[in-house]
Amino acid sequence: RGLPPRHTLALPLVDVESAGIVRVQVGAGCAAFCSFCFEGYERKPYREHAVEDVLAQARDLKIRYGARVAELDAFNLNAYAGLDELIAKSVKLFDKVSFKSQRADGIAACPELIDLERAAGKNSFTLGIEGISARMRAFLSKSLSDEDVTAAIKALLDRRVRELKLFFILTAYETAEDLAAFGDFCMRLKGWLGLPNAGTRVVLSFGRLVRMPNTPLAYDRLFLDEDDWRFSVDGVAAACRRSQLECRFATEWPDYLGTQLLAACGHEAAEAVVALACDGLSYHSPWRRAEAERLYAALQAVPNALPGRPGPDVPAANAFPFVTRTVSEAFLRQRWELVQRDRDGGYCLAAECLGCGACADATERENVTGRDRALRVTQATIDAVARVEADKRRLTPVYLRATLPDGCCGRSPEWVSAYLLQSILQRHPELAENLLTVQEALFAGGDNGERHVIPAGETVLALRAWDTKALAAALVSDIGDGNRLTESLLGAAPHKQTALLPQAFTPGLFVSTMWQLCTAAAPREAAQHASTWLKALNLPHTLRRNQESWQIDLAPAAMKKKCVFSLCVNPETQGSCVSVSFSPKARIRDLLAMLPALANRPHATCLGIQ
Repeated sequence: RGLPPRHTLALPLVDVESAGIVRVQVGAGCAAFCSFCFEGYERKPYREHAVEDVLAQARDLKIRYGARVAELDAFNLNAYAGLDELIAKSVKLFDKVSFKSQRADGIAACPELIDLERAAGKNSFTLGIEGISARMRAFLSKSLSDEDVTAAIKALLDRRVRELKLFFILTAYETAEDLAAFGDFCMRLKGWLGLPNAGTRVVLSFGRLVRMPNTPLAYDRLFLDEDDWRFSVDGVAAACRRSQLECRFATEWPDYLGTQLLAACGHEAAEAVVALACDGLSYHSPWRRAEAERLYAALQAVPNALPGRPGPDVPAANAFPFVTRTVSEAFLRQRWELVQRDRDGGYCLAAECLGCGACADATERENVTGRDRALRVTQATIDAVARVEADKRRLTPVYLRATLPDGCCGRSPEWVSAYLLQSILQRHPELAENLLTVQEALFAGGDNGERHVIPAGETVLALRAWDTKALAAALVSDIGDGNRLTESLLGAAPHKQTALLPQAFTPGLFVSTMWQLCTAAAPREAAQHASTWLKALNLPHTLRRNQESWQIDLAPAAMKKKCVFSLCVNPETQGSCVSVSFSPKARIRDLLAMLPALANRPHATCLGIQ
């Protein structure tokens, strides 16, 4: 029931957009009982981890994954009692801290949360309003009043946040009265945005309700005909148009249908779903209509595969009855009865226990019911966070001439940054509180990333730390001689060396560099591709053969452009090697795209930089 055990072993990094970003779990479960959300029923009981435990976990994640960004993660983050202290300490540990899952009533009760998060760099907020009217929010058990919605939105608009996204869930039960209430809300919102000091972009986003298993709405009927949704979808779109508000729908109909079918079908449908997969039906959103309808037809042929159809019998809310749940079936039925009467049953954070049966003992119940729901954030904490962020922006990087290992070739800048930070912190964990970022600063610096890739071999790194003297002292054990750092720090060949550069170095700027491009293409083919590349750069040249090699002689007019200085192709086992010297002007990325890579050799290696 606590945090998972901490580890400090380096783990393989995946080259994805989120490389260098970790989610730091501040608690487990969700205190709310929203009727549509299985998190509030499967992730019980709600409990929060101590700030010192969360920070220890965050430090370990930084070391293990080379994290420069931490996302403080919870289903409702602004319910976490130690949020102000956690933010104040996290912004010193990470280069950037981001925040998820804001409840509107939390912001209404403590608008200073906005100031605290903005001080930490957040300027785009998302609020889950869910129901388009008070009645619909009661049906969804959102426990959110009109007054709280108004207070939260006005608090954000008054502070002129850059962007505000309001998310709504349509249920297919909306009436003309609900749409009228939503239209009134839109007109009020338009009025707030028309005030002289308004400067916030507001986007209204809509999704269709997915009836999830193990929630009260698993007892509800399914709306699997697109026409059932026309009134609600067209109604909210028209209200937004009348108010001149920006709106969008989270998914198209085939996406909704496929998602709802998979969420609703029980284990009886496993054989049919597997058969579809074996027959080639697979998807990565968006769904095509024919795919969703094919799934629907297959599930209709399976008895009891789709619970929640209209009829005299009440379906089972648990599509997988053999799975043990913490919330009792009786409690689910009780909440379903409230939902049918559009009554919001509330939730037990800072309130009386509702008897869901999830808490193991009186201590767990007291941890939920016996604390304040509204947070308290002091101006002193806000000012302290703002000072840390201001100090961060004033940090002067230390530039390091280094040799990257072969595995860095062609990787994204985010992956290389995470790998380098991970490598250093694994060797020097005492730097976790000091070192914020390590970045490749030459070929990915400035706008070079559009023209170049990060190669193996020689490059320049930028290190940002709170205390550069302490950084240098910690790295002194890796110093070979004088002012040079051995490559063992970065996992490269031990005979290579790394040197500190003066702070006057400008990222992305160099006079020339020599690269070696290994390719599976034969020398003649590689030379022809290189000639095509030079023509695209409008560099006149002559291509000549020298035994098994090929030489490209650039015309004087081409040399004057100081783009490419030399280029030759030599044979290699199972391919060839292109040696090219160029300036930042050359689009070396385009040449690499023409040359197929050679197995077990880096596609590009930088041999030297001037």
